[in-house]
Amino acid sequence: MAWWTLEDLQDRLSEYQVAELLDDDNESAGAKAGPLERLQRDSDSYVGAALADVYPSYPFAASAVPNECIRLSLDAAEMFLAKRHPSVMRTSWLQLKEALDKDLDRVRTAKRSLGQKPPDPAANHGGAVYPTPSYRTGNTGPIFSGGRGKWGIF
Repeated sequence: MAWWTLEDLQDRLSEYQVAELLDDDNESAGAKAGPLERLQRDSDSYVGAALADVYPSYPFAASAVPNECIRLSLDAAEMFLAKRHPSVMRTSWLQLKEALDKDLDRVRTAKRSLGQKPPDPAANHGGAVYPTPSYRTGNTGPIFSGGRGKWGIF
């Protein structure tokens, strides 16, 4: 199920503009269901793909989609419409994409909240921490201390 409706998009843009953008066969009958559903799926997947590996609760249940995700999805819809119909939108889709990607990055790095617990920072997978053996084991062998000819006993 889509995260937003036709009315949400009309609130963001205008009813006339949405009808012009989503009337693919130029019948002047308003927004068509097919292009609207494709736009909803594309914009939801654009946002979802950016958040899926960070937020374990994705995909969100239809009734539990955070408002921030709805806003980001509508931003993605605007971007796709500007790319598809630049003469109607009269804005650069690349500028919209840059702004959207910055917002998605802020959500991914927990600088903006989805209203949920932010994800934990990345763990140190595969790393190991060893104690320094030289002072604990009484190692008195030569140890390299950096630079040319700087061997010494510590």
